[in-house]
Amino acid sequence: SVVKGGPLKSKLVRVSSPPPKRFTHAHNMNQILNAQTLTTVLLSLLLLLLSSSSSAFIIPSSTTRTQLTQRRQVSFTRQRATMTMMSEETNAKVLGVCGGIGTGKSFVCSLLVEELGCVAHIDADKIAHQVYQPNSPVLQEIASEFGSAVLTEDKSEINRKELGKIVFADSNAMKKLEQIVWPHAKNLIRSEITQLSTNTTSTPSIIVLEAAILLDAQWDDLCDAVWIITAPYDIALQRLIEKRSMKQEDAQKRMDAQEGNRGLGRGKNTATEEMEKEGSRITAIVNNDGNERGELVEKLRLVLKEEGF
Repeated sequence: SVVKGGPLKSKLVRVSSPPPKRFTHAHNMNQILNAQTLTTVLLSLLLLLLSSSSSAFIIPSSTTRTQLTQRRQVSFTRQRATMTMMSEETNAKVLGVCGGIGTGKSFVCSLLVEELGCVAHIDADKIAHQVYQPNSPVLQEIASEFGSAVLTEDKSEINRKELGKIVFADSNAMKKLEQIVWPHAKNLIRSEITQLSTNTTSTPSIIVLEAAILLDAQWDDLCDAVWIITAPYDIALQRLIEKRSMKQEDAQKRMDAQEGNRGLGRGKNTATEEMEKEGSRITAIVNNDGNERGELVEKLRLVLKEEGF
C-alpha cells in the first residue's frame, strides 16, 4: 500500500501485485511481455513514481492489519511550510495549537504534556490577561484610543465594563483593541518561551503554545509547527453543554461567533481553506471527534512522529 500525501488530504491507494517472475535470455519476448508481466511492470513503475515524491511514503507489505487501521484512523492533513522557527532562537521547538471552542484543544495540549513528553503548556489567553495588569504601559494606549472613561478613577486599571460596552458593540472598535493588545501579548509569550527553553534540559524539548487566535494575532511565527484541532459541530456543541454547563442557545452563539476567525470557521475560514493559502504555516489538522483518551493519545503520537518531533 502507498499513502500519497497532498496539500489538501491524504489518499490511500491499495496496490497488490504478484512477485515478478525470473526470465532468461532464452525466452521469447512475446512470452515475456504477457499480460501478467506487463501489469507487474506498470505497477512497479507506479510505486517508483509515488515513492520518489517527497510527500509520499511506502508502507511495507509486512505491515499488519492493526497498523494499517491505526494509520487510517489518523484524520489529519499535513503540509510542509517554510517558516521562521522559534527553535533557532531557543533550545526548544514550539508547537502551536489552535482550534474553535468545544474542539478540545486544551485537552489535546494536556495530553501532549502528560502523555507524550512535551515539556510545557503555555495558555496564551492567560498570558494575554497580563497585558491589562495595573499600571501596564498598554493602558495609556487603550485610553488614547477609546478615551479616559475606559480607565478606573485612579487611572491604574482598565474599567472592563466601560471598555466592553464599546468593543462588543462595534466590530471595528474590537479590531482596534486587538491591534493594541496582541503585539504586547506576543512579547510576553516570546519571553515565556525563552524562559521555559532556558530552564529545560529535556531532549527533544517541545513547548506547546495554545491560542485560539494564533493565526489572527500572527503569533504563528513563534512556532515551528501549527496544528488546528477540529471537531464535528454536534460534538463540540455537546461538549459545551455538558462540560461548561452552557445553554444550547448560548453555546451556539459562541461557536457561530468564531466563523470569522482564521482556521476556525465551518462554512468559511475553515482549517482546510487556511491550509491551502500560499505561505500557510499550518502543518496538521487533527480531528478530535470524540475518541477515547487512549485512541487520541496514539493519534497525537503518530502526528508528532510524522511532523518530525
